[in-house]
Amino acid sequence: MKNVQLLVLSILVLTLSYAPAVKADAAPPWTAQGAAIKPGEESSQVQMVSEEVLLTVEALAPEDESGIVGDVMMGHVEAIFTMRNQGEDIEDMDVWFPLQSGDIYGIGSQAENFQVWVDGLSVAVEEAPGRDLLGFRDTVPWVKWPVTFPPGQDVLLRVTYDICPIGYLPWGTFHYILETGAGWYGPIGEGTVTFRLPYQINEFNTVLGNSSSEKFTGNFPNFDDSPNPTPFKVSGDEIVWHFFELEPTAKDNVRLTVLAPSMWEAVKAAQQEVAASPDLLKAQLQLADTLERCLWRKHWILDNSSNTALCEKIDAAYQRALEIAPDDVGTLIAYLEWLAIPRDALADSTGYPFPEELAPVLARALEVAPDDSRVLKIQEWEAQFQPSPTPTATIVADIPTPVISDAPPSAPTATLVTESSATKVENNSRPGTSLVLVSVILLALVGWRGWQLVNR
Repeated sequence: MKNVQLLVLSILVLTLSYAPAVKADAAPPWTAQGAAIKPGEESSQVQMVSEEVLLTVEALAPEDESGIVGDVMMGHVEAIFTMRNQGEDIEDMDVWFPLQSGDIYGIGSQAENFQVWVDGLSVAVEEAPGRDLLGFRDTVPWVKWPVTFPPGQDVLLRVTYDICPIGYLPWGTFHYILETGAGWYGPIGEGTVTFRLPYQINEFNTVLGNSSSEKFTGNFPNFDDSPNPTPFKVSGDEIVWHFFELEPTAKDNVRLTVLAPSMWEAVKAAQQEVAASPDLLKAQLQLADTLERCLWRKHWILDNSSNTALCEKIDAAYQRALEIAPDDVGTLIAYLEWLAIPRDALADSTGYPFPEELAPVLARALEVAPDDSRVLKIQEWEAQFQPSPTPTATIVADIPTPVISDAPPSAPTATLVTESSATKVENNSRPGTSLVLVSVILLALVGWRGWQLVNR
């Protein structure tokens, strides 16, 4: 019996040795985000007549390279709400605020350093479970605090707290959730939401146009990186949304995706080096490398407006470097490696289109360094993943099976097939040869091992 068990174990080991590797990927987590205050469950005559929000993005210095966007920047939020009881009776109620939103995996980080003032006086808050705005979890932490609203009078509520962005380094997306303000009486009379960044806003450090999510069909509701809502106004280091008489819904929630401040500082330093020494090869290559590290990538280069603008600058830096040193092998290889990065998330198994610049640069590299292993590797990569050409039609004769007959043989008939189909017919003339050979070898090994165990 023991020998039989060992035989079975041997077969299992051989089988598992050929098991394919499995890799998993994850979406960026939805962390704690800014939000407007909301009333309790009771109906109310209290209106939010104005809302002023300032979200200031601040740089952080991480202790180590954790790869978490919340370790390199954070958002400090200050929001002031003017509330007015439009009814005739005093209203005593709890005001609520969400500290956290769930994510696809039921995990979320919490807003920190939350503080509240009512008419200038600091008040204590109580943590309590509340609805998950994204619907991934049954409940998430909220805070609440009591407020008295006399009829016809304005009450000033002020809150401050710190939040983390979501996303893949070196980019992060900040949110401010307006829809929680829908529970108050009537519309929000007037509101301003301002995001203040630690640099002058432009298309290279802030996503101001199209979104990467346009190419995604999976269940990633938190992945959209385009600014929302539109329109908005950009002024220096601020981007501003202004609205009147708003009945907020989820589509009104504010969103902005920005580059980590430390990366933009590195870009400015590299640009200054190029400006000081425009003909210095090292400066051009450093600029290209720095800009490349600013790209938002997830296996491929995500397709948003900032990445598009950065790619153009990277191409220009490499092209200028080749003008300075057209036969420098290191420059040619650096440019080739850049051009070989996948640009399309939807490329299928037949390959993906490379930029048109790759072919001439590769040809030049093969002339300058035909034996360089790095150049040959890129050539192999380009040949392997270049999209397959459109199949061409080929006439293949369909030869009938010979039949003994007194009648003259019939002429071969012609079938129109594609070139790839013709190749498939030829390659399948001996189907399963490799599989049969592998099976025979495995059976021989198992049989030999079994004979040893049985006769031990």
